[in-house]
Amino acid sequence: MFKRTKLAATATALILVTSPGLARATVIDSYTTTENSRGTVYNISPNKKDGNLSSSSSSHDPGPEMESKGIPATPSLVGQLTCHVIFAPGKPIWNLEDWRPEVTFPGMVASACNP
Repeated sequence: MFKRTKLAATATALILVTSPGLARATVIDSYTTTENSRGTVYNISPNKKDGNLSSSSSSHDPGPEMESKGIPATPSLVGQLTCHVIFAPGKPIWNLEDWRPEVTFPGMVASACNP
């Protein structure tokens, strides 16, 4: 079942409502970190083995998985990861940056996952 959600004046998303079994799919295959003058960048390789990431992960909180893999589950990092899962599932690497501010999800989408 699809649910159309208005996210912002210029952004609309289709979100797939999934079964609880699919919502437990892992999102992160592996990651590395790099440091720069602003802070830490988590270079995440998405898990492609569990199929369509955007449908299997849009309805679950990635925070516990992040913490279990050593990535801080701050509101900003969780928001960036959620945004990438939904809107950039085909990217080979997702770069989550710990200095990015916490914003609403529509704000995250409007900033292309990098507020």
